[in-house]
Amino acid sequence: MFAFCGLINAYGKVGDAEKAEHVFNRLSEMGLKPDAHVYTSMIDVYGKVQQLDRAMAMLVEMKSEGLEPCTQAYGSLIDSYGKAGYWDSSMELMQQMQYEGLRPNVRVYSSMLEAYRRAGMLEEMESLIEQMKAEGELPDLVAFKSLLRGYCHTGQAEKAENLVAMLEDRGMELNTSEYNILMEVYRVAGDIVAA
Repeated sequence: MFAFCGLINAYGKVGDAEKAEHVFNRLSEMGLKPDAHVYTSMIDVYGKVQQLDRAMAMLVEMKSEGLEPCTQAYGSLIDSYGKAGYWDSSMELMQQMQYEGLRPNVRVYSSMLEAYRRAGMLEEMESLIEQMKAEGELPDLVAFKSLLRGYCHTGQAEKAENLVAMLEDRGMELNTSEYNILMEVYRVAGDIVAA
């Protein structure tokens, strides 16, 4: 199965869902049953090319075959729906995975944060960061960067400054990208001097 996953993932990286699907279908033709890793790879491929209905169908098929989806399978769906602007579907999927006993990891939380950011839902982002901390899942720079971008889009310079200061205090190494976002916050807020 490892070789099949590798091929499916390779086709997914170049956005060729048709060839990935061909590899998936070859398993059945060879009398083999796809395992959870193969299904997860297909979910990821369909998500990357924004064929969300097919990605969701893979999750349903996976379950009907008696296979349990992993955090990565849900994470791919949450990320794909979020990028497509369906933050509500991302949230429902996150709740579903938790109901099934799976704990979101930093990648899943970061995808949910980005979905909220795209929808302009800063309060939900801040709440989710607090939820992460309460659950012992420390936000990483990717998660905080989504929040920083959210502050940028709404011109909340003070909150952005406080976030950057907190990150620096924690010893997180910020690079040019984060400081560019901070300068953009000042520009959006109309504070050209600070920028």
